Amino acid sequence: LILDEAHKVKDVGAKQTQAVLGTAKVPGLAARADRIVALTGTPLPNRPNECFALVRILNHDAIDRMSPKQFKEYYDISMKAKNGHEFQTTGHLHELQARLRAHVMVRRAKSAVLQDLPDKRYELAYVESTTAIRKVLEAERLLDIDPDDLENIPFELEGHIARVRKEMGIAKAPLVVEHLNNLFDGGTEKVVCFVYHTEVVRLLEEAFPGAAVVSGKTPMAAREAAKTRFQTDRRCKLFLGQLTAAGTGIDGLQNVCSHAVFAEASWTPGENEQCGDRIHRYGQARGVLLQFLVAAGSLDERILTKCIEKLRTTNKALDARFAD
Repeated sequence: LILDEAHKVKDVGAKQTQAVLGTAKVPGLAARADRIVALTGTPLPNRPNECFALVRILNHDAIDRMSPKQFKEYYDISMKAKNGHEFQTTGHLHELQARLRAHVMVRRAKSAVLQDLPDKRYELAYVESTTAIRKVLEAERLLDIDPDDLENIPFELEGHIARVRKEMGIAKAPLVVEHLNNLFDGGTEKVVCFVYHTEVVRLLEEAFPGAAVVSGKTPMAAREAAKTRFQTDRRCKLFLGQLTAAGTGIDGLQNVCSHAVFAEASWTPGENEQCGDRIHRYGQARGVLLQFLVAAGSLDERILTKCIEKLRTTNKALDARFAD
């Protein structure tokens, strides 16, 4: 059994995971395989507990046959109370890395495999505070969301959060158009732009009618045609990709582009990394710039800052070498 993009097998309650892992009543694909190979560059898209299902499939003994609850409590970084004060647990990340490397994981850093690959830089680019953006910022403040505790958002707020995320994307769209036009006027030949919401894709497509577009609605054959046109047509300066549709499975953008703009970013660090890797991969000859367009004081700004911290956590669990 070969699992490509294996990080998608992460939620033990999801049908996709159950098809592989099985349930108490029905065995999954893994139970029928003599050997299993899982392929992914992001086994921890967001936090350590997301690799539990994969480790359970590959070698449950590697984590002492823990339950999902035991694994999360032991390995995830979290806030706990003691003597009336909150403190952050360490998450035992060095131990998790040791168990993964010893029993289930062969991991190669991109810098070791592709030694000539140029650097990748991240940049938060702040957009102007327009009337529309200030209106959305006020709505975000009313929700009073804690970026440190996104997992425990009350169910009744989830719909409101989805709405303000979409409203922020729509409010930023004219400023994204302005930013992209400034890049083209300044001599940037081609740009990849990532977007979250379908409505924002539509707004940017209207502003750039010659753009190559890959969204969730784009058929597979049309996705390949859009990529090829972006590569070969000098007049096609913009590749517009919806995060979930264009973040994986597209190769070749790196041959003609080294600049990506996130008009809207994912709140999951691994998804942003995968999108950035569409241009930071074998064949890239120039340094890569990933720009995240945010409004000052917005949820996006605060959560992207937390995403950077989560990437550090992922690095500790997968790659970092510990002195102790």
